[in-house]
Amino acid sequence: MGFLISDLEGLIEHLKLAKVALVGQSMGGRAMLGYAARHPDRIAAVVMADNWGSFDWPEQVERAKGFTIPEGHPRGVARGFPQAEPALMHLWRQISALNPPRPKLEGPTPGGPSLEQVRNLQLPCLCLVGTDDVIFPPPLVKAFADALPNAEYVEVEGAGHS
Repeated sequence: MGFLISDLEGLIEHLKLAKVALVGQSMGGRAMLGYAARHPDRIAAVVMADNWGSFDWPEQVERAKGFTIPEGHPRGVARGFPQAEPALMHLWRQISALNPPRPKLEGPTPGGPSLEQVRNLQLPCLCLVGTDDVIFPPPLVKAFADALPNAEYVEVEGAGHS
């Protein structure tokens, strides 16, 4: 996963962007937070959507063990979505079937920041999470927001992960 941080660094350099505001949803938050820790002077603000960056934070990893995805539940949607929106759920499954297999993403992001580096980030951070996110449940995102000096935490009622 460390390659995602390097890829983001390369893209920002290639585009010759001096300062950026970044949005990282789910796995994208890993890359974005790693980049922000390496280059805090080049970040205007960040939005962490449905993730906490998955960096080396043993207490958070332990906290996450208390949450599991319900058996048979599609990973990216709210709990009631399959029943409430069967046509959209069918479309979601069709699109998901086109994705290649994903690597198992347990543990901290290789090359990602430390808890101390994250706590030292002074940039504005909006932490968004769906109240029905089963991948990164609200308590995990709230704990992340609470660790940052300039974070705002917002829950989106009824929203899942994606």
